[in-house]
Amino acid sequence: MSVSGFEELGTGYNARTCSVQVTGPTTRASVTYKVTQSEGVQGWYVIELLNAESSEVQMLRQEVRSAYVAS
Repeated sequence: MSVSGFEELGTGYNARTCSVQVTGPTTRASVTYKVTQSEGVQGWYVIELLNAESSEVQMLRQEVRSAYVAS
């Protein structure tokens, strides 16, 4: 897997929305996600995929699952 093209789309209080290109062995997807830092807890973050239902991201998720099952 490789990651490229990181882009910050927006920021807010304790949160950032970002986009990145993720390339697997046979699938490439643009992944949009939100990173939120927990209030008062240093080093603790919640990462939420915002486009998890897109067909590209679904194929990439399946490819990652298959790689872990095979190993």
